[in-house]
Amino acid sequence: MVNEVAIVLLYGLFGWKIAALYVTAGLAVAIVAGWVIGRLRLERWVEPFVFETTLGGQPVDMSTSLSWADRFAIAREEVRTIIGMIWPYPFWWG
Repeated sequence: MVNEVAIVLLYGLFGWKIAALYVTAGLAVAIVAGWVIGRLRLERWVEPFVFETTLGGQPVDMSTSLSWADRFAIAREEVRTIIGMIWPYPFWWG
């Protein structure tokens, strides 16, 4: 809900108060929308293949939560995968 480019532009054009208002409103809308969607219990509409997803080569058990160490390990691996796919394309070429 909050775009970092919009924050910089709003700060530059209107000052920190308007930029802070934008960030606060965006976060509030995102949090409320997430809470409402969570309360709707929409799991029955999720396609079955989603529950067969693997993270780091391991099947995901939706009944247990991952530790923070596991989450960081999975995140590091995903970042490596994404960077490995896009590094040949220079960012400075437009």
